[in-house]
Formats: sequence, C-alpha cells, structure tokens
Amino acid sequence: MQKPTPSIPRSNRVGSSNQPCWFVFLVAFLFSQSGFTQQTGQATPQTEGKEEEKRAALTFERSPGWFSSYSQPFTPQPKLLLRFNAPVRPMKVAQHLSFYDKRGDRRIRAEVTKLESIEESKALQRFEEEKPVFPLEQFVKVTPATPLPVDSEWLLVSRKGLVSKDKKFEMPQDQRDYLGVLQAFKVKSITAETPYDEKRFISIRTTKYELIDSLTPELLTDYISVDPIPDGFALKRV
Repeated sequence: MQKPTPSIPRSNRVGSSNQPCWFVFLVAFLFSQSGFTQQTGQATPQTEGKEEEKRAALTFERSPGWFSSYSQPFTPQPKLLLRFNAPVRPMKVAQHLSFYDKRGDRRIRAEVTKLESIEESKALQRFEEEKPVFPLEQFVKVTPATPLPVDSEWLLVSRKGLVSKDKKFEMPQDQRDYLGVLQAFKVKSITAETPYDEKRFISIRTTKYELIDSLTPELLTDYISVDPIPDGFALKRV
C-alpha cells in the first residue's frame, strides 16, 4: 500500500511570498553599488574634487634698491623697475600695488606698464654670452599715478594674492618696501661766517642737496639779496 506524500506547509516552501529572499536583495544591493542605474543601465558619474595645487611664492626685486640725495634722489615722480621671479601681467600687478604715505595714512595709485626693450631691463637684467637671462615678461615699470606730496614718508605696498601669468606663483603675503622721505625745498639755515684767514661770507643751506647743480648764481639773484649791499658782493656755489 502506497504511503501518502506528506504535504509541505505553504509557509516553508522556497520562494514563498511570506519568506524574504535575501539572495535577491544582496544581488540588487551589489548591483546598485557598481555605479549603474537599474532603469537605464548607464554608469553613474562620480566626480571627486581635486585640491588646488599649492603655488610657489611670487617675489620681486626693485631698482633702484634705495634712494640717495647725492646719487639717486627721491622725487615726487619716482620711476621704479620691478623684476618678478615669474612672468606677470602689468594690469594684474597694478591692481595689487600702491604708494603709501606712512605719515599721512594715504595712498596713491600705481601705474604699471610693460617694458618695450631689453635696454630698459638692464638695471636688473643678467646676461650670459651676451644674451639676456630674464624675459621681458618678468619686468614691469612702476610710477605713481599722480606726483607724491612732499613732507611725507613713502612706501611701495604690494598686496598678497597677486598670481603670475602661468598661475604657478602667488604672492603669499602683503609686502612693504621703504622708499624714503620726500622733503619740500626749504632753506635750512642762514649763517654769517667770519673766518680769520678768509673773506667774510653768508652760508645758506637747503633741504635739497640734489638740486645744487641747478641752483646757479643767476637763478638765486632773484631770491637772495643783502641790504645794504657790501663791496664785492657775489653769489657762489660751494
């Protein structure tokens, strides 16, 4: 006699709707993580932000490096030559440069232009086998947009953030380059001298030694007089 086949409860059958199908769920999860969408089957773009490369420091040298009343006087319209360690755009340089009055706390805009010839770069240029080492793109000429007021102390201020033409160099911090004190032309002293072995004379000293060559006796005659006029009166430059 054949035994009846035992029936399996519906809840225990494989694939039953009452039992979660963990295998199918795992496959679906892995499939979704592979970068594809279930609807289109196309790759989901995954972009990663790239950190901006750190730029090297942008620096410059200046000519003249200092001013002197004897050889290189500081005037209301100084002409500066700058040589950067990388090519720069004059317009960008102008946006980061200014002349600053330390005493009066005021600024004068800087005008920046490019060089037209190697001859203009000679003060800061270097030559190897009679050929210039530094390209003209590394040089700029700088002058104040308006004459600098006198009786003031001036600095050339460069703000951080200036980037080179190739974007590989950047000025990391603000920089201040001392230029000098701009004095007005004034008479400092008038002294009567009575040396025992020479003729008596009057010594007049001014604040502008660099103007000594232009102060001719003919020019000073209109501004200096002695009353009464002594015998042998004359103006001499010493």
